[in-house]
Amino acid sequence: MNAGYNLRAKATRAVQNLMSNHPHVQFATKAQICTYHTEQQAIMVTYDSGADGHYISEADRAKVRLLILRQSTKRVGVANGNISLGNKVTFT
Repeated sequence: MNAGYNLRAKATRAVQNLMSNHPHVQFATKAQICTYHTEQQAIMVTYDSGADGHYISEADRAKVRLLILRQSTKRVGVANGNISLGNKVTFT
């Protein structure tokens, strides 16, 4: 069953890569040390492989020029009991 999910995810990513013409965020396969110039600030993203999605700030979304697809209807319960609302949906 997991092999089927894995195959479907890879096929979906391949189709998305072929059909889209925008920058993508990719994770390195190995840990790397990177040096940034002061005018090129690094974008910090917390990656949670168990999460139902990937979430970044609006400022970071604008830096990497991810397109906004639509308004989000996402509601996420957080540890303090509050609910956080999503604002926008973009490519991931």
